[in-house]
Order: sequence, then structure tokens, then C-alpha cells
Amino acid sequence: MVVLKFLSRVQIDHLYLPRFAAVAGELDRRNLNIHSAQIFTNKDNTTMDTFVVLDPKGQPLAHDRYENIRQPLLKVIKTPNSKTLKTRNPYHRFRHFNVPTKVHFLPNFNGRRTYMELVALDQPGLLAQIGNIFTEMAVLLHGARITTIGERVEDLFVLTVQKNQALDQNRQHKLAEKLTQALTAIDKENSKHVK
Repeated sequence: MVVLKFLSRVQIDHLYLPRFAAVAGELDRRNLNIHSAQIFTNKDNTTMDTFVVLDPKGQPLAHDRYENIRQPLLKVIKTPNSKTLKTRNPYHRFRHFNVPTKVHFLPNFNGRRTYMELVALDQPGLLAQIGNIFTEMAVLLHGARITTIGERVEDLFVLTVQKNQALDQNRQHKLAEKLTQALTAIDKENSKHVK
């Protein structure tokens, strides 16, 4: 198992979301599976990202791959551009599993953050796709816990809107709808190409 950690000070409302999508996409392009991840942002906008990655067979990475992964990651961290998101072609490992995409918002009584749970079928580029949707909808990511259990992902995201407030009901509904549509469409598209 390889643990990748990034520590940086970013302007959370402009840079972090494209960087999250770009890092997740780059890890995917490097044929790495994100087994788990944690993203934390403190009050001065310093973020700490920790990704636990494995090779496609679920094994730790060979040491000779480290530098080939490090340089492209540094590049996307410095100049993230989610518009050029590219991920691997879907693999066939989970084609027989049925994990419906579910988005659930947890109660939050202080109104400062929105806690969103996402359950979906694991697939290449999943986190990059989620990060792109957050960026498109101007939803800010303040923290995350990413967990993969077999073919199933169970993720928790801590979100706000630009003014550092929780998402209102309307935005929650639109975000849930967009995530469900996009992730279900990816799963259906992957299934069409698998024989």
C-alpha cells in the first residue's frame, strides 16, 4: 500500500476543487486504484490530502513506479485543469455487481456545512467525475472520507457554497440528481462495452 500525502495552502473557492478532480484523474490515468482518501481543510485554507492507492490487482506499488507517478502529480497539483479530465477505459472487474448510486444528506444543525454520503459502484475515474460535478455546480469541498469496500464505494463529503454556508435544499436536490445521473450513466456506458 502506498500513501500519498499533499499539503498545500490554496484559495479554497477557486483552486481546490479542480485540483481534487485533477489529482483523482491523474491517479486513475496512472492505473492506480484509490482505496481510500481523506481530505481536510483548516480555517486558513491549508489542505491535507491523503490517498491510499493500490495497483489494479490490489497490491502495493513497486518502488520503481514512484518517480513516474510523482512528477505528473506535481504538475496537476500546480496547474489543475479539470476541463482536460481523462481517465482510464472502464475495466470489467465489477460488471456483474449491482450497486445503485445513492446520495444522502445528513442532518446538520449549525448550517455551516453540508455532509453528503455517496454510495456507488466503484469504477475508474469515479472521484475525478465527482470532483468535476462539484466544480460545475460551484460546490466547495472542505473534507472527505473515501472508502472502497470491494466493488462498493462509501464516501462522505463535507461541502459548502461560495459564501461558506451549507447547501440549501434546492442545491442539495440538484447535486444529488446530477451525481446520480452522471454515475448511473457511466455505469450503464461501461456495461455496454463489456461483453
